Amino acid sequence: MRLTVPEIDCSEGFTPENDIFNRKQFSIQLENIIENSDDDNLVIALNDKWGNGKTTFLKMWEAEIAKSNNLSVVYFDAFQNDFQTDPFIAIASHIYAKIDDEDAKKKYLAATKKVASVLLKTTLKVGVSALTLGVVKGSDLEGVGSEISSAINDPLESYIEEKITQLDKENNTLEHFRCTLSEIAAEKKLVFIIDELDRARPNYSLELLERIKHVFNTKNIFFVLSTDKEQFMKVIQKTYGSIDANMYLNKFVHLWMSLPKNDSPERKSYVLSKYINYINKRILSRDLNLQSSLDVLSYLLRVNKFSLRDAERCYSLLLLCNANVANGFKWEYQVGIAIAVFLKLKDETILTKIKERLITKEQLMEELGVTQLPEEESYHILLALNTEYLTREGYAKALRDGDQMIFRDGFGQQPLTITHAIELIYNFQ
Repeated sequence: MRLTVPEIDCSEGFTPENDIFNRKQFSIQLENIIENSDDDNLVIALNDKWGNGKTTFLKMWEAEIAKSNNLSVVYFDAFQNDFQTDPFIAIASHIYAKIDDEDAKKKYLAATKKVASVLLKTTLKVGVSALTLGVVKGSDLEGVGSEISSAINDPLESYIEEKITQLDKENNTLEHFRCTLSEIAAEKKLVFIIDELDRARPNYSLELLERIKHVFNTKNIFFVLSTDKEQFMKVIQKTYGSIDANMYLNKFVHLWMSLPKNDSPERKSYVLSKYINYINKRILSRDLNLQSSLDVLSYLLRVNKFSLRDAERCYSLLLLCNANVANGFKWEYQVGIAIAVFLKLKDETILTKIKERLITKEQLMEELGVTQLPEEESYHILLALNTEYLTREGYAKALRDGDQMIFRDGFGQQPLTITHAIELIYNFQ
């Protein structure tokens, strides 16, 4: 059994099934800005909080652009690539992979190698193993001062001399690279999407911005950056100190945008229902045994108007619980698991109150948003609650009389499905 919530399929672009947030129109707006722009190049930043769907949107948009064939597109995850020393090679290699014409590929590779040789040169560093946190006494260093000074200064002076004398050559190399890149994107503008900018290693993400501005700022190349601006400004301030982080970012970004909001209650309810239906369908396609727990959890999420982020966490916990048994739990226990999972995300203290019987059945029904008169979707929840709150004698009497809505175990045992589920998930975070 897979333990992760199925991801939304982005490979087909914005389809009626997977465009849960109805963001296709926003993607068209972005495309129109790029296609109709008379600017040689633009850097557009998509600003939104973590978990609001930036990555899903960008991956769908990438697939949509690839289908339309009006623009070229590259998707780049800064977080996954931040193990590299310099982002230039990573960006350049992603562009290289998109070039179809072999002659253009060779020309681009040659220009890239020349630029790389300029960018990746670093000052020679001389390591003196003796100079280590007081391990070597001062007397041991007598007589080596001039040698150390010479070892450090000679290559440094050579490097400075080379940078001064080769400045024009380096500028010409960069300009040649930009021209080559612009020619490659002459027929179709290139949209280079950079995702997870704020999650990447700070030095890497800041260096990436510098490379975009000073190396890739050429005609027909349009960058779309994805970041949480507030978090990224904290990265900038931590790196550079008391700097105006907003002004610093605006040196690199021409246009800030954000994803369309789903603020109205009706809209939020619609999006949540669409998300629930999509996830349920994906989960059931690989495990039909989870039908009971999914039905109950879906009802609770809708009635209580859970956020998408908390709904996803509920699904993750539900899958984790069901992985504890090879062939899954009986349907009655799946109902208990769904209830416990929901309560853990809503208010974990309620689980302790249930175990210690510090909350009445009526109070628990109120926490769950379940009415006394059973709706079709809440019927199994009422069965679980009634069974949970009967004494052993009361349960035996209910079995004999057949006048109460309860779970009926074939062996006469009282299935305390909610208590069982609480024990199962209590230590999960």
